[in-house]
Amino acid sequence: MRTTLVVILIGKIMFGFAQESQKTIDSLKYAIAHAKPDTTKAKALYRLAEFYINSQPDSSYYYSSKCLKLVKEINWDKGIGAVESCFGRIYSNKGDNKEALKHYEISLQKAIKIDFKPNIISSLINIGSAYQMMSDLVKATEYIEKALKIAKETNNARLTAFCYSNLSDIFFAHQDIEKSLSYNQIALGYALQSDDLNEVGSIYMKIAGVYLSQNKLPLAEKNYKNALRMYRKTNNRFGEAQVLSNYALIFENEIGKQKKLYYLLKANEIYNQVNPKSINSITNMGNIGGTYAGIAIIDQSLSKTKTLITANQKDSLLKKAVSYLNKAILYSKEVNDMDDLSYFSDNLAQVQEYQGDYKNALKNFKISKNIDDSLYSQKAKNKIAKLESQKDLDKKDLEIADNRSKMKQLWIYGLIAIIIIVLIAGLVVFKYRLKQLRLKNELEKNAAENRAKELTHKNKLTEIELKAIRSQMNPHFIFNVLNSIESYVIENDSKTASRLIQKFASLSRLILENSTQSLVSAEKEFKALQLYTELEAIRFNHHFSYNFELKNRSPLKEIMMPPMLIQPLIENSIHHGLKNQKDKKNHILIKIEEIDKELTFTVKDNGIGLKEAAKLKSNHLFKEQSFGLKGIKERLKIMEHFNRSGNIDIYEEENLQGTIAVLTLPLILKKINF
Repeated sequence: MRTTLVVILIGKIMFGFAQESQKTIDSLKYAIAHAKPDTTKAKALYRLAEFYINSQPDSSYYYSSKCLKLVKEINWDKGIGAVESCFGRIYSNKGDNKEALKHYEISLQKAIKIDFKPNIISSLINIGSAYQMMSDLVKATEYIEKALKIAKETNNARLTAFCYSNLSDIFFAHQDIEKSLSYNQIALGYALQSDDLNEVGSIYMKIAGVYLSQNKLPLAEKNYKNALRMYRKTNNRFGEAQVLSNYALIFENEIGKQKKLYYLLKANEIYNQVNPKSINSITNMGNIGGTYAGIAIIDQSLSKTKTLITANQKDSLLKKAVSYLNKAILYSKEVNDMDDLSYFSDNLAQVQEYQGDYKNALKNFKISKNIDDSLYSQKAKNKIAKLESQKDLDKKDLEIADNRSKMKQLWIYGLIAIIIIVLIAGLVVFKYRLKQLRLKNELEKNAAENRAKELTHKNKLTEIELKAIRSQMNPHFIFNVLNSIESYVIENDSKTASRLIQKFASLSRLILENSTQSLVSAEKEFKALQLYTELEAIRFNHHFSYNFELKNRSPLKEIMMPPMLIQPLIENSIHHGLKNQKDKKNHILIKIEEIDKELTFTVKDNGIGLKEAAKLKSNHLFKEQSFGLKGIKERLKIMEHFNRSGNIDIYEEENLQGTIAVLTLPLILKKINF
């Protein structure tokens, strides 16, 4: 069984795989044919090159070449870097990593020239990936660490995740499973932070691949399912197919291989929709053929049960095996995938040999052997390079250990020096400590004085708030409301009397509830103001009309404010502005507005105005001599000590009768805990 993925190399992260629909491809070709030679046309050419990179490398090379010619003509450095990266991927897929490296380095130069940090990071990762493919793990690590440093400096969580993910691949190749998993977990954290669900899915799949290689199947299954969930959230069909193809490998040792076959076929169905000639799709296709052959040949010979398949069923399975293997071989030739071509040609030869088709079996075996011989030299070189890298890494580890030993000696000498310095500094510290104690005592004394002042302010605020309660529930108001209720009872208007009692009870309850807290919701305060105004209107036999306006962005129930600050303004407006005016349609407007980070309350009437009200002032009627405006100002002054400043302004309208009172408070939003 050939695995499609154990650990993914992140050598192609600058521009991800383009999952374009055929309709989109057709529109891109149309745009290329009719577009002017500018960046729009260059982007269309690049997207086509991306689309064909895994399925039709020759087409990808063709469109990349045309794109490179265009971006050079229009002198677009960013575009040149992108196309060079694309060429690097094409050569990397062909196994020519030296040529890929040249293109990645050009891409890096262009990114440095325009100082575009994301592409600098991506190019460094691509170069590290190329060295990793050539088994030069030391250089691979060097370039990935350079990329990681810049990614962290620029707070790029997504590319930081890529770097750690690539380091995990290097340690996996080095057979250091513990470090590989550790770096993958770090990569996962950064990927989640970046909200890149596709990368999160990719890392989950890599973690699952590591566990699968260690035969830790429950952990592998858990992470494959997490990867599948991420890809489905983003509708990444190609990623979903990759997960299903790898998830099938968990059931490799299952007799009958029905689950394995089920997931391989599901993956094949998706691959056929998105990109049937990608390398992953070809590998999955060949694995389906190999699984059919395994069920027909190997599983039946190992089965200890009596439920063996019939001869007809075996022939059917072998025909399916040959069909899928032939298709995988055909596509491998088209995309120049030599590894899959060799592996599945050998698989097909074994099936044909079992069927007695020795001629074709020999033919396919020779194809596999010739490819293996041509690849053997490169594999041997890679093996040597890997061993050399291993030696360099071991040497590096020895140097680190030696440096640690030297550091340990330095620590001992440093510790002795520190002890001597501490002894010498003891007297100085002792004197300094005495000075600090004196300073601490002084600070504590000042703090106690400040606390006393704060308690004084709080007590004063409480006293003023109690006055506010008394002002809202003064005897005249209560007596008049009760008289109104009595008159409705005498007139047998029980419905109105009942409604009035309910409103009076609701107002009393709200005032008492609000008085127990320093801050209440604007919704409760607004309701109390409405009830108060309505009761006053009834009390004065509807001598005036009123209306409330709300212009707030935040819900009233989420806005917090000190209670009982607005009611005195409404009371003053009624008692001193409207009550003494007989021959006019009296009206009062109460408006609440949210402006920037402030809450503004406006009470506006068309009464006699401030000057006329001053002439009629009397000790038993004028509110300011009891609580009213004086109380509001006192409360605002005390609020300043708690970093909650407010302001009140009262003035007459120009050329018009009436008074406007404006109270401004800071906007305080309720903290909601989830």
